[in-house]
Amino acid sequence: MIEYIISISVSLFIIGLVRRLSSQKGLIFWLFAILSILPPVIVAGVRDFSIGTDVESYVTTNFGWAGVYNNFFDYNNYIYSLNGNYGWTQFGPVHQTEFGYNVLVYFISRFTTDPHWLLFSIQFIISLFVLLSVVKISKTFGVSMLWQMFIYYFTFYLFGLNIMRQYMAAAIMLWAILLFVERKYWAYLVFQIIAISFHITSLIGIIIVILWWCSLERSKLTNYKSAFFKTVIFVAIIAVFGGRILLLIENIASLIPYLRYHLSSLDVTGGYVFRRMLVYILPGITIIFLISLSELRGAKSNNLDVIQERLVKFIVSLTLVGITLNTLYLFQNVIPRFAVYFDVFRIIGFILIIDRFKSNYRFVMLVITTFLGFGIFGYILYSGNGELFPYSSNILKELLQ
Repeated sequence: MIEYIISISVSLFIIGLVRRLSSQKGLIFWLFAILSILPPVIVAGVRDFSIGTDVESYVTTNFGWAGVYNNFFDYNNYIYSLNGNYGWTQFGPVHQTEFGYNVLVYFISRFTTDPHWLLFSIQFIISLFVLLSVVKISKTFGVSMLWQMFIYYFTFYLFGLNIMRQYMAAAIMLWAILLFVERKYWAYLVFQIIAISFHITSLIGIIIVILWWCSLERSKLTNYKSAFFKTVIFVAIIAVFGGRILLLIENIASLIPYLRYHLSSLDVTGGYVFRRMLVYILPGITIIFLISLSELRGAKSNNLDVIQERLVKFIVSLTLVGITLNTLYLFQNVIPRFAVYFDVFRIIGFILIIDRFKSNYRFVMLVITTFLGFGIFGYILYSGNGELFPYSSNILKELLQ
């Protein structure tokens, strides 16, 4: 655990320092900004292969098998030809993965036989695109980089050590959608395609931008006073009837030719206990709580940016979708994984919502956010979620001897 904490602390220190010493532009800023994300990236990269349930699913095995090939397209064709999602090799089960991930694996295998470099690259890609999004939000709305990165590290980073391809896709998709919000449509399209090339489920990004476009048609901004109460009631309903809802969706999907071949994803196979599911929904519920609190008389600032308010409204809507999907962890663990594409917006959402408060309220909101981050982070580690604790690294041991 100490490795996670030290690396994150160093990262946040550098981010705070560079923000004070320079403006958010220029070579010096970007050198220090990229330097700031390296400590947690290195900790993720040098970890033993037993840390993270997906490492031996499509990292070590796919990487080892890529080294056998001298031609990328031969390797890619083999991966695409796999039936049943995986094939057995001398390296173990090689899993079927998307084109972009295959390019990354094959490229790194040209320079090294050590899969740790692939782990490092995966985490670097996630952190880099989160950083790009954080800097953009900070520059556009004048909000803190430090607190956005705090939310990333303490409520998102550890989850990204598992289901890594999906988290890469989610981080790239976040950046792509922020480009779309700025009306940079061609740039959005390029990065959306890149996200899809790492995980096909990031096609959800197309739905998200359609929702953003639709939200622009509504001129009236939402009042959130009762949002928290309604969300708690909604979560309770999903927690009680979620299994039946999944069964209903499965019956409807069975009537559609393409979807009938993927019905197993909707099976109620048994999920997490409530306290473990709570870790997934608590950040979202906290966002709803803060937005509701900001509507209290005397708490809301009068100097609100219209674009910022629209983005906050949009993020709150996405948060509600994420809460719904995460609640389904009580019943199974396939469909809820789509929630990552909505949860990723909390990295920028918390600070934008806190910025709605008058200055004398903001400190209290930051304290609430801090305790949330520490609580989520601690529970993930000590619960053994994703085999992330205790942390071990033979590479670090050898360096420190």
